[in-house]
Amino acid sequence: SIYFGGGTPSLAPLSTLRDIMHALLHSESAPFQLIGIADDQNERAEITIEMDPGTFDKQFLISIKDFGFNRISLGVQSFDDNIL
Repeated sequence: SIYFGGGTPSLAPLSTLRDIMHALLHSESAPFQLIGIADDQNERAEITIEMDPGTFDKQFLISIKDFGFNRISLGVQSFDDNIL
C-alpha cells in the first residue's frame, strides 16, 4: 500500500501528484511496480490519498484515478464551521 496523508496532500497541484505517481509507479527507477500487475482489482495494491470534504471536485477525482489512486480517505476535522 501507498498512503498520501498528513497536511491534506489533495491540495497539491494535480501536476505535482501526477509527477509523484509517475516517479513511484512508471519510471525506469520506480521503487514500486504496482499498476498493471494484477488484472483483478482485488489483487492490486491500495494507493490512498487523504482529502478534506469540499476541497475537490469531480474532475479532480477523475484525474487522481487516472494517476493510479484507487482509494480516498476523507478526514473530517469538525462538522461545525465556527470551529474551523
